[in-house]
Amino acid sequence: IYGAGHGLLLKGSGNGTWLAVPADSSGFFTRGEIRDFRIIKINGKSVISVARNNENLHFYTF
Repeated sequence: IYGAGHGLLLKGSGNGTWLAVPADSSGFFTRGEIRDFRIIKINGKSVISVARNNENLHFYTF
């Protein structure tokens, strides 16, 4: 049996509290075994780079 959970996007409020943001509200969802991600700038645009286990990097614009 393989039991994996879904990741959780937490948005910081700036005062030490966090708000859970569901994927249908944030508009962001990716499958796979995520090892790390970063928001980076490419040509002035924000891009999410996602490192999945044993895969190439994936990039998403927003």
